Amino acid sequence: MSEEPPVWNAGAIWLTFEAMKTLRRPDQEGQWETFQSSRPIAWKTGTSFGFRDAWAVGVTPKYTIGVWVGNADGEGRPGVIGLHAAAPILFDVLRMLDGDGSWWSQPYDELAQKVVCRESGWLAGSLCTETDTTYVVAGNQVPPVCHFHSAVYTNADHTYRLEPDCMTDDATLTNYFVVPAIAENYYKRYNPDYQTVPPLSPDCSNGQHTKQDIAIIYPRMGSKIYVPYEWDHEKSRAVFTAVHRSDTALVYWTLDKHFIGKTKEFHQIEIDPKPGMHQLVLQDEYGSVARTIFEVLSER
Repeated sequence: MSEEPPVWNAGAIWLTFEAMKTLRRPDQEGQWETFQSSRPIAWKTGTSFGFRDAWAVGVTPKYTIGVWVGNADGEGRPGVIGLHAAAPILFDVLRMLDGDGSWWSQPYDELAQKVVCRESGWLAGSLCTETDTTYVVAGNQVPPVCHFHSAVYTNADHTYRLEPDCMTDDATLTNYFVVPAIAENYYKRYNPDYQTVPPLSPDCSNGQHTKQDIAIIYPRMGSKIYVPYEWDHEKSRAVFTAVHRSDTALVYWTLDKHFIGKTKEFHQIEIDPKPGMHQLVLQDEYGSVARTIFEVLSER
């Protein structure tokens, strides 16, 4: 009788467990790697909607531990969160069990070494300046090549980017690591060395913008939203939010081709749109545009 092929690839399982092993442990389990008595475990937590219950599951070569925390009546309670309610119990159980701290052997036959971009984690491209070597699942599926690096012409002090129609004698070709505008606002809070691609020079007149500098966070394309009433029966207002790569750029807002305001630095605006379909268009002073179409549901 022939053996059936495995459902899961051993390399994929090992890489998954390696990632789950490095999760930040709660409270007193912090910096666990520095203690000789600590044991590795691949673990994950979860929290149900409304804080009705929480769980934590951990796996070692010898044990599988599952912890559920909640109320029998299913009523939610503040603080019933997987990391704070269930995970500490998981590690208490782990300490009570016998074990020598062993871990699974790396399945080299199921893995392949690849050179990756240290900043994005994707396969290194020609513009990636910092690379590293890591293991990926061997096979026919090739990970994508990093496309987050761009070579951009700027003026000498890197305050503006340039296009072919407005190139200057002091133009400099600079390599930028560029994440999408909607993620950049978050990314650069935790990466102070991140350099935003400068806006297009006002001297460029071709109107071609190779970088998307604006991103609409809310409402997303195709959203259906409802503007509720407050507790005092006063009609509330929808808060629309966007981000821009530049901290100093002006963003002009139009709703259904009607100008509704402009923002700088913090791109939020409150409006009370009527029920029906709407188009929101944002444009900065350099000509970059973002748009979305959404529907406001009827009050009834």
